[in-house]
Order: sequence, then structure tokens, then C-alpha cells
Amino acid sequence: MDFSSTLHPSTDFAEVSRFGASENQALRVLKSLLRIMSKIERADHHYAVHQSLERMRKVFGAQQVTFWWMENNPATGEPEATRAHSSSGPYLYEASELASLPAVRGHFGSRSEPGTASALGLQSVLPKGVQSALFVPARTSGDVVIGGLIILSQKPGYFEGNPSFCRLACSTMAGVLSEWSFKTVKNRRVPEGGLTDAERELLRWEAAGHKTKQMVRVTGESVAAVDHRWSKLNKRLGVKGRAAALKVAKVLHLLD
Repeated sequence: MDFSSTLHPSTDFAEVSRFGASENQALRVLKSLLRIMSKIERADHHYAVHQSLERMRKVFGAQQVTFWWMENNPATGEPEATRAHSSSGPYLYEASELASLPAVRGHFGSRSEPGTASALGLQSVLPKGVQSALFVPARTSGDVVIGGLIILSQKPGYFEGNPSFCRLACSTMAGVLSEWSFKTVKNRRVPEGGLTDAERELLRWEAAGHKTKQMVRVTGESVAAVDHRWSKLNKRLGVKGRAAALKVAKVLHLLD
């Protein structure tokens, strides 16, 4: 994806210079962020995302950058797990704890604009030593139902001005990280080697409302054989029941 049209040339360099002393440095900030986004898009390992967050921390002159997200179980639609990736820094665990606060989760869940700790009434619960924080909701997709960036600074009022460049750059970055997180969810849940044609056929029969006896008539197999095939498929998808298997397959586009 080409992010240049998103961040440049409409960016106000006077605002970017908050993260650099000159327009040349501001331009380097832009280029660095574009490279980071491209690396996240191509990342096939968690360490690559950690490196990207570490680079982002340095670009913004922050003490900690964390991307936090919540996953739903595609079979039940209920929250299943919360996960986080962070840069290096002194607030590795505190950032994840911040994300678990109802006010932060509500802010991320609303998919609203980035907000500072003071604007969200969270200044008093920031980790010791943190003077300013920015919470950036991410565009969500698939089973990643809530997500966002948390950027912590030890400089008082560092994010209080909340310049439009910062909002735009961080929101774009959060969206790229959200896409990456959904990709990792899918990779964890898709069975190794994908589904076989026979397994996809089972799912399509379920989608058409066919019961075991109808499948038996079509395939010539025994009831026990069809049930056994379903049992193996459910185990591969990590679900219980045919309806759940079909729902997971649709969410992960396994029938395409």
C-alpha cells in the first residue's frame, strides 16, 4: 500500500517540526513513518512488529509505544483474548494495564479520534513518571473488535496540543497494526495446509441446510463416517458443532 498520499504533501511541516527541529528533520520523520508502515504490512513475525513499534517510539520521542487489541471468538461472537505488542521501554506492563481500563477500552471501542490522557480523565492513573499519553483507536476488522495504540511520554503536556499531523500519522499506523493483528488471528486459526475440498464440501452442505442423512444419500457413506468427518473438521477449526465451524469458515473466508 502507498501511504504517501495519506501523509504527504498535505502535512503541515510546522506541526511535524514538533517532533524535529527543522523542516528537513520533519521530512525525515514522515519518511521514517512511511517505512515503518510498509514494514508492518509485510511483517510475518511478531518481532518485526516489535521493531516497528521501537522505531516509532524513537521517531516520536516517546518512552513507550504499545498496540493493544481484543479478539472475539468467531464461533460465539464473545470476547476471547486480549493481546499486546510493545516497543522497548520502562512501561511495558503498565501500558497493557492502561488498555484494560474501562475508559480506555470504551474509547478504543468507539473508534473515535485520538485522545489524550487529560481529555479522557486518565491523567491520575498514568504510570509513575508518565506525564502525557495519547490513546489512538484503530480501525478494526474481522475478529479484532477493539484495538488501539498507546503512546506514553515523560514530558509534561507532550501530546496535549494533539497536532493534526500526530493524529493522522498515529491513526494511520494504528489501522495498519490492526490489519496485521487480524492477519495473525487468521493464521492462528486456519488449519495447517488450509481446508481440503472434502472439508469445504461439508461446510457448504451445512450452509445449504443439509442434515447428516441427506449427506449420506449424496456421498454413499455411512452415518458414522459423515459424523467422523465432521468431528475431525471441528477439531481442526477448534470449535464444537457444525454451526460454529461454518461461522468460523465464513469469518476467515475459508470457503472462497
